[in-house]
Amino acid sequence: MIPEDTLTALIRSQSKANLQNTFMRLTDKEVAVSIRRLDEEIRDNVLNILPPGKSERIREEMRLLKGRIRVPETKYLQIINHVIAVLQGRSRGNVSSYIKPKKK
Repeated sequence: MIPEDTLTALIRSQSKANLQNTFMRLTDKEVAVSIRRLDEEIRDNVLNILPPGKSERIREEMRLLKGRIRVPETKYLQIINHVIAVLQGRSRGNVSSYIKPKKK
C-alpha cells in the first residue's frame, strides 16, 4: 500500500479525539507535508478537527510548500512514514523537518 493510502485509511479509522491529539503533537510542517498529497476531503477533515490557530499554520506551511520550498521525495517519505507510525502508536516525537528553499 502506498503511504498516502495508508495514511488515509488511518485517518478514516481513528476517532476525532485521537486524531486531534495526535496531530497536535506533530509539528505544523510534519502535518502539512504528510497531508498535502491526500484528497482535499481528507485534508479538510484533518484541518477541521484542529484548533483554528494550528490549522491556519498548517495551511500556511502548505502554501509555502507549493511555492518556494521543495521537498525531496526521500524527506517526504520519511515524514509521512513517521506520521503513519505515530498514528499507529509505533513512534513518538518528531522527525527533523528542515526543508531547503527552492533555488531561484
